[in-house]
Amino acid sequence: MWQSPTPIRSFSGRELTGHDAWAWQFSRSWEALEREPDDLSIEGLEGFGRVVAEKHGVEDPTVVAARLYPECGEFHDQVYPPHSVGPLPRTPAALPIVEGDVPF
Repeated sequence: MWQSPTPIRSFSGRELTGHDAWAWQFSRSWEALEREPDDLSIEGLEGFGRVVAEKHGVEDPTVVAARLYPECGEFHDQVYPPHSVGPLPRTPAALPIVEGDVPF
């Protein structure tokens, strides 16, 4: 298993080890490569990272992220969840033409 040269801590301050540390590093590297990071689901990306760690756990997660990006196969919908588009704003009613108005 890959070992970080420095301890990896989650946002809550808990030290991560093993597959959790690998997946965390992988997801942060993937997020850094992403042009639109707001489109990502971090939870989905970390889940994808855990699956990738099973196969590539001895490799550096940053290198693996750079090699795989942007292909995430069957995990695409979890990593890039679809965005729902709300209804368009209503078009305001046309103003009535009053006699004497100058046509455009």
